[in-house]
Amino acid sequence: MRSDIAKHFSDASTSYDAHATMQHDVLYALTDWLPESDAYTLFDAGCGTGAIMAHLPKHVTALGCDIAPGMCEAARAKGMEVMQSSVEKLPLDDASIDVYLSSLCWQWVEQPQRAIAEMQRILQSGGLALLAVLTQAVLSWVGTS
Repeated sequence: MRSDIAKHFSDASTSYDAHATMQHDVLYALTDWLPESDAYTLFDAGCGTGAIMAHLPKHVTALGCDIAPGMCEAARAKGMEVMQSSVEKLPLDDASIDVYLSSLCWQWVEQPQRAIAEMQRILQSGGLALLAVLTQAVLSWVGTS
């Protein structure tokens, strides 16, 4: 299933931004919650085309991941440092991220407990997690161990 999702989004990467009005509205609404501090590292889980780059202050270091190679290429073209990866297994150091943001990605996650564990692992103590999801099922997973 994951390879089908990656292929679908990869194939759509060149035209995605032109048709993703709702997805961008949700993503940009999340930016209202971002810290106004001097400098921090933001991780965009399921970064897609890197659309968030247009809405980040210059002092924010942005990293992202996506399972779709085409989306990774599009995000890199917008200046984001991107890794092709699932949110369930991230190639990042422990406590290396100040803000974990994910907009409309988690409905595609096959192992939500693993994704939550990864989010907790890479976030610094006192870090901020911002998630936008299309289903309430994720909310019940957040409280499980």
